[in-house]
Amino acid sequence: VGQTGTLTITRPGYGYSFVCTYALGTASGSIGDLRTVSSSSGRVVYQWTVPESLAHQITASTWASGTVTVKVYSGGTLVGTLRAPFTAYVPESMRPVATLQVSVVNDDAAVRDWGLCIQGVSRLEYTVTASGQGGASIRTCRFRFGGQEFAGSSGTTGLIGVSGILVPTVTVTDSRGRSATVTGSAVKVYAYHQPVISASAVTRCDADGTAADSGAYLKVQCTASCAAVGNRNAVQVRARYRPMGGSWSGYTTLTSGAERLLGGGLAAAASYEVELSAVDTVGSVRAVSYTSSNASVAFHLRSGGVGAAFGKLAD
Repeated sequence: VGQTGTLTITRPGYGYSFVCTYALGTASGSIGDLRTVSSSSGRVVYQWTVPESLAHQITASTWASGTVTVKVYSGGTLVGTLRAPFTAYVPESMRPVATLQVSVVNDDAAVRDWGLCIQGVSRLEYTVTASGQGGASIRTCRFRFGGQEFAGSSGTTGLIGVSGILVPTVTVTDSRGRSATVTGSAVKVYAYHQPVISASAVTRCDADGTAADSGAYLKVQCTASCAAVGNRNAVQVRARYRPMGGSWSGYTTLTSGAERLLGGGLAAAASYEVELSAVDTVGSVRAVSYTSSNASVAFHLRSGGVGAAFGKLAD
């Protein structure tokens, strides 16, 4: 289809003329653009450029059969008709074409204005515009990105689980079974992980920081870090405490790696639960918990008979 073939007609001599037509599927027409390649009394060879429009008759395969009909005239009188089959092939150049557009989706309000694609936080929205050539239609469309694959010409991925420079691709297949793969613009996915607490400690102490089982203070320390995310992300370290079974205090902001005293009015006979946490700008939290016991004794019965403990005062 679209290329040049030959028609060879044998004849008993000069003085004969020919009118050629073709038919394929529902298409037919006169072959009026024949060019003579060679001619003798017994044979004539023509060149015929097969119309590209015939591809529209071949939409479910890459080839189809048609017929060329030749009416033979001698001195203007119709003396016979010849027919011969031909096979028309859709050229390789008639493959589907497609374009791919992608954009980053951040549902988290904390990072929405960053304009970054973040591992485990962001998703990718895609739109494919595709068309078949020569009358073919698009049968399937497969989008791939970051280990995920989706069918359809548009949609949104799940959270992107890998980082690096990633290239989205789409493969479209037409009704002839021919495929084409195109790529979109590369997307930089920034590495991200939850905050990391690398060191932490809680000690019951007096006002000067000296360890004391029944001290009125808690000496806390927490060292944390976070993923940089293009230098947009930062980590905040904080602490809170409560008597066992009681209500939490408010959060106290800490300096990463530095000691700080909390409390000042802790009950000597009470045990306390302490939570140290690191929260980053993205909003992820990593926390560790400690229990700070009260005074050490061999055995203790709580007043009223509602508690007993070995090695400490009963809560």
